Amino acid sequence: MGAVLYNYGLIFDKTTGDVRLSGLLNLATWDSTQFFGRSINTDPWQGLHVTPFGTIVLPGTRTGEHWYYAQTSPIPFGPDTSGGFARGLAATFSIQQLGDSTVWLSRGPEGDYTVVRVAGYSPQRISTHAVEFDISQIADDVGIEDAIGQVYGEHGHLFYVLTFPAGKRTWVYDATAAAQGLNAWTKRGTWIQADARFTYWRNVFHTFAFGQHLTGDPETNVISRLNHDLHTDVEDRPIRWFRRAPSILDEHQNLVVDRLELRMDVGVGLQTGQGSDPTIMLRISKDGGRTWGNLHTAQVGKPGEYWRRVIFRQLGMGRQWNFEFSGSDPIPWALSGLYVDARRVQRTGRAA
Repeated sequence: MGAVLYNYGLIFDKTTGDVRLSGLLNLATWDSTQFFGRSINTDPWQGLHVTPFGTIVLPGTRTGEHWYYAQTSPIPFGPDTSGGFARGLAATFSIQQLGDSTVWLSRGPEGDYTVVRVAGYSPQRISTHAVEFDISQIADDVGIEDAIGQVYGEHGHLFYVLTFPAGKRTWVYDATAAAQGLNAWTKRGTWIQADARFTYWRNVFHTFAFGQHLTGDPETNVISRLNHDLHTDVEDRPIRWFRRAPSILDEHQNLVVDRLELRMDVGVGLQTGQGSDPTIMLRISKDGGRTWGNLHTAQVGKPGEYWRRVIFRQLGMGRQWNFEFSGSDPIPWALSGLYVDARRVQRTGRAA
């Protein structure tokens, strides 16, 4: 891992746990005696990150510290005595700059996995219990050391994308939504249609260059353009999305759902080809998401059919309802609400 700070080149060598320095204003000169290592704590550094504010973040396996430009000789950098923290770095390349803060996949001295965000010197937990449970499962199954973090901004939202190639999944943190008190974490994936499954989101290595968001696919070595208005994934694969609504129940009594209406943009189908008569799919669980029934489908409107209503009827009876919507047509999907007509089944007396 490398960076440039105060006209010095910095290279972190994870094998030795040291940071090497180049000559001043000379990245072609690297004196073998010009390096610094960890001395405050015993757990070795796992990565290096330079912030826009001129500090060096150096997390270890369990703890970490901030260094600053001390203007000392022969090594011009030194540790900030107030910049220590008790969170380690669980995956070297997960550390990224997210706005005014630094974020990474962390492991604490107690062995727990969290995603933390550092504004100033103190790491703050930003992951949820659900995210942390899933990360722990990946760690137990295949390990998380290969996790890759990346950051990009689009349409006023700032995203931290945490990809687990071995674990075959990707978690995304929306910092803008979090600042507004909204749900910040979602999953993304690339839909492998032939296997009917998701893998990790293969738009992994991001950079903003030439006025475009560019990403690299580690499996094909192809660079793609990332844009909200594009409707295909890597290798021109269809993008399949799905969204689940919260559970609906009434004192755990049997409910009959007579009608369900989805509030969404309609009449936005394409003129020709796939998406000219777009379809949305519904799966239903009546046991709180443990099992799921067959697919129900509904049309969401050919071009100009703005009068279209997306309604499902006579969905049956159950105690704890969950609704999952999905689609893969290349149209601008926008879901905003769900209306459910449900009634409790009347209790009847039982003969003695």
